[in-house]
Amino acid sequence: MPSPHELAQTYRAFYRTALRAVLYSKPARYQVRDWLREAFRHREPTAFDAQKTSRTLQFLDHAASSRGLEHQVVKNLLYVRGVRYRRSARTLRTQVYEHAQHAYDDYDETIRRLDESMGLCLMGESRSQVAKFL
Repeated sequence: MPSPHELAQTYRAFYRTALRAVLYSKPARYQVRDWLREAFRHREPTAFDAQKTSRTLQFLDHAASSRGLEHQVVKNLLYVRGVRYRRSARTLRTQVYEHAQHAYDDYDETIRRLDESMGLCLMGESRSQVAKFL
């Protein structure tokens, strides 16, 4: 179990690296901030895996250093998170709400499998939580 000091260092490392990955752009940096706050506030400290954390930081570092696949994945994760947030903030009719609940199931499954295959921690366990650590 990591100490509170180690968790704070990990949070700061994720924040710095993720900001570099999104080029400090205004809408994305606020999404990163909110995403990290949610992930670190609502997770048990025992759930943090040092190896996955290291791999995810490397993934974000690669996203920051080149505009390749990693950068596109991070950019799209943040975009979808923003759309989800805006859509959940407004009230939807009952018929639309039933469809909206399952609109991102395939997307969530794809990100979960990406995490699994690469040993990352980009996705949370539930549909409502979009991030573990990112």
